[in-house]
Amino acid sequence: MGKLKNVGLILGVVFALSLMAQEKAADQPHSQSGQTIKKPKPYGCYKDLRWGISFEDAQKSLGIKLEKDKNDSKKNDQDSLMYLGEVKIGQKNYPIQLFFDKEGLNKVWVRTHESYDSDKVSDEDQLKSLIEAFDAFKPSLLEKFGKPTTDVIQDRGSDINLQENILKRKASIKSIWETEESTIALQVELEDRICIDANDCITIFNPLLAYEKKNKNQSQKVEL
Repeated sequence: MGKLKNVGLILGVVFALSLMAQEKAADQPHSQSGQTIKKPKPYGCYKDLRWGISFEDAQKSLGIKLEKDKNDSKKNDQDSLMYLGEVKIGQKNYPIQLFFDKEGLNKVWVRTHESYDSDKVSDEDQLKSLIEAFDAFKPSLLEKFGKPTTDVIQDRGSDINLQENILKRKASIKSIWETEESTIALQVELEDRICIDANDCITIFNPLLAYEKKNKNQSQKVEL
């Protein structure tokens, strides 16, 4: 009699565990025959930022203090404001620039300290830091956004030749991703070189990592 009770108890426990497993499986997304479950598309902005949010919300989302950027070498529209902060990516800190217009956040740039303080750092140090950061950032972007829509991979050759060619605008390294709402560019590319005389020049590079909001009528194929 005691053995029968033990057997009944064991069968009851097994039945209860089976029901729990079925309920848990029912709560999980599953595919029907011949169908695959698609992961949600990533939102094309830096971390948890969203286009159109206010300066206050952006600052809160990043958890950092943002200040008006006084070192900006670009001329912005009268209705555009730019703020600068510093974010930690991996083991390093990077300057981050956020642009706002009447509709809120519309652009995010991440630079290296060397390229941001370009008037204080040699061209060689700027390029070295940019290339190292490019190689460090790309695997994470590939994981998040998949294969780039544009991938400019020059024959990099030696570091010295690559740096010389980038400074002469004969080479660049660039990967571009497109999402429904954004264009994302990871790049090592010369933007401008301003010289007062032969011995006094400032080299300006495009931002290392740029997120830009697409306009409603903007084509899906846009380069920064």
